[in-house]
Amino acid sequence: MKTIYKQIISSVAFIVILFILLAAVSFVFVPKNNAKKDGMEDVSANGILGEEENTIDVLFLGDSECYCSISPLQIFGEYGISSYVCATSAQKLCDTEQFLHKAFENQKPKLVVLEVNALYRNVSYESEVLCGIEKVLPIFKYHNRWKSLTSKDFSFDIKYTYNEKSKGYLYSATVKASKNIDYMKKSDEIEKIASKNRSYVKDILEFCKANGAELILISAPSTKNWNYMKHNAVLEFAKELNLEYIDMNLMPEEVPIDWAQDTKDKGDHLNYHGATKVTSYIGKYLADKNMFEDHRDEEKYDSWNTAYNEYMDKINKQENKKQ
Repeated sequence: MKTIYKQIISSVAFIVILFILLAAVSFVFVPKNNAKKDGMEDVSANGILGEEENTIDVLFLGDSECYCSISPLQIFGEYGISSYVCATSAQKLCDTEQFLHKAFENQKPKLVVLEVNALYRNVSYESEVLCGIEKVLPIFKYHNRWKSLTSKDFSFDIKYTYNEKSKGYLYSATVKASKNIDYMKKSDEIEKIASKNRSYVKDILEFCKANGAELILISAPSTKNWNYMKHNAVLEFAKELNLEYIDMNLMPEEVPIDWAQDTKDKGDHLNYHGATKVTSYIGKYLADKNMFEDHRDEEKYDSWNTAYNEYMDKINKQENKKQ
């Protein structure tokens, strides 16, 4: 019996020591700045870490449907509301939850907007486990950084200085039309949401409540990724959670997407012209909530005014090239 106890104690001790070592190595490998040159991944989404403390009113979360559809600088230019898009390609909801937590480390947005395409992203058990491990032990995410480690990576001085000028939006002027314009044919059927994804949304909601933020759900227009069965499921889920759900796939008057001109890849994602329509609607929706101040004349947001002017200059140059 004593031998068994010794083996158990030895095993536990080994696991504890291993965890401590991995935690220490993780600290070294985690980037000390949020710029790409410092080893940070998902630089655009992690650009929020470089924003001045408590300057973001609205946080957008989701996958590429989100960063192709919503332009924070357009919202700021039209209404003076500050927002940021923490979206990444094929974002899983476990990653969404982590971006949410990171954003709240130095921001206190009043509103969190979740684009719900990720609710239908299947995630393997192995991928889900790895996501959880990477959250606790980032060495598993940044293990390749051993090639570029410098002396500052062994320092306790963590300072995020990179600022993403577009605030997470990805501009595209490409036009590739979609012929699938009848993708939202009415149906009574429901396309089931995986229980794990439902659980993640519930956790996101609880976090928002605990931090004084409102959560709403939206669907960006996409002929490839959305349909009426998914709409039905998300609407039902939103009612269960007492959340507002905005499906812009069913709003042709408010968000008049022209699928011959407003998509960059045959209906999968919107281009700039489609994004301006979505953003115009979202911006007005935010302004009508009367929960945000207009920051355009505040000295604290001078950099936002500069970013907006540079953004519009870029847009105008791109549009002039096409004429």
